[in-house]
Amino acid sequence: MGPWKNAASGKDVLVWSTKCIRNLGAEYPVVKARGLINASARDVVDLLRDSSKVTIYNKSSLGEKIKSC
Repeated sequence: MGPWKNAASGKDVLVWSTKCIRNLGAEYPVVKARGLINASARDVVDLLRDSSKVTIYNKSSLGEKIKSC
Protein backbone atom coordinates (compact mmCIF):
# COMPACT_ATOMS: atom_id res chain seq x y z
CA MET A 1 0.00 0.00 0.00
CA GLY A 2 1.00 3.58 -0.46
CA PRO A 3 1.47 6.09 2.34
CA TRP A 4 -1.56 6.94 4.49
CA LYS A 5 -2.81 10.48 3.88
CA ASN A 6 -5.10 12.33 6.27
CA ALA A 7 -8.38 12.40 4.32
CA ALA A 8 -10.44 14.25 6.91
CA SER A 9 -10.33 15.20 10.53
CA GLY A 10 -13.05 16.39 12.82
CA LYS A 11 -13.39 16.96 16.51
CA ASP A 12 -13.80 13.28 17.36
CA VAL A 13 -13.04 11.32 14.17
CA LEU A 14 -9.82 10.91 12.20
CA VAL A 15 -9.90 9.36 8.72
CA TRP A 16 -6.98 8.27 6.53
CA SER A 17 -6.98 6.84 3.02
CA THR A 18 -4.53 5.21 0.65
CA LYS A 19 -4.65 2.90 -2.36
CA CYS A 20 -3.21 -0.55 -2.86
CA ILE A 21 -0.20 -0.34 -5.14
CA ARG A 22 -0.75 -3.74 -6.78
CA ASN A 23 -3.19 -6.62 -6.90
CA LEU A 24 -6.93 -6.88 -7.22
CA GLY A 25 -8.77 -3.79 -6.04
CA ALA A 26 -5.85 -1.40 -6.55
CA GLU A 27 -8.21 1.15 -8.13
CA TYR A 28 -10.26 1.44 -4.93
CA PRO A 29 -9.27 3.46 -1.87
CA VAL A 30 -8.53 1.80 1.46
CA VAL A 31 -9.87 3.78 4.40
CA LYS A 32 -9.13 3.59 8.10
CA ALA A 33 -10.72 5.70 10.79
CA ARG A 34 -10.31 6.33 14.47
CA GLY A 35 -12.90 7.70 16.84
CA LEU A 36 -14.98 7.03 19.91
CA ILE A 37 -18.25 5.14 19.67
CA ASN A 38 -20.65 5.52 22.56
CA ALA A 39 -21.67 1.84 22.63
CA SER A 40 -20.47 -1.48 23.96
CA ALA A 41 -18.16 -3.62 21.84
CA ARG A 42 -20.95 -6.20 21.49
CA ASP A 43 -23.40 -3.57 20.20
CA VAL A 44 -20.88 -2.37 17.61
CA VAL A 45 -20.11 -5.92 16.42
CA ASP A 46 -23.83 -6.73 16.19
CA LEU A 47 -24.45 -3.57 14.17
CA LEU A 48 -21.61 -4.23 11.72
CA ARG A 49 -22.55 -7.90 11.23
CA ASP A 50 -26.23 -7.18 10.52
CA SER A 51 -26.37 -6.17 6.85
CA SER A 52 -29.98 -5.02 7.24
CA LYS A 53 -28.70 -2.15 9.45
CA VAL A 54 -25.91 -0.92 7.15
CA THR A 55 -27.89 2.18 6.14
CA ILE A 56 -27.86 3.34 9.78
CA TYR A 57 -24.11 4.04 9.62
CA ASN A 58 -23.50 4.18 5.85
CA LYS A 59 -25.87 6.58 4.10
CA SER A 60 -24.31 5.73 0.71
CA SER A 61 -25.12 2.03 0.97
CA LEU A 62 -27.60 0.42 -1.35
CA GLY A 63 -28.52 -1.99 1.44
CA GLU A 64 -26.90 -5.02 -0.16
CA LYS A 65 -27.16 -8.34 1.62
CA ILE A 66 -23.74 -9.44 2.83
CA LYS A 67 -23.13 -13.05 3.77
CA SER A 68 -21.51 -13.49 7.17
CA CYS A 69 -18.09 -15.16 7.32
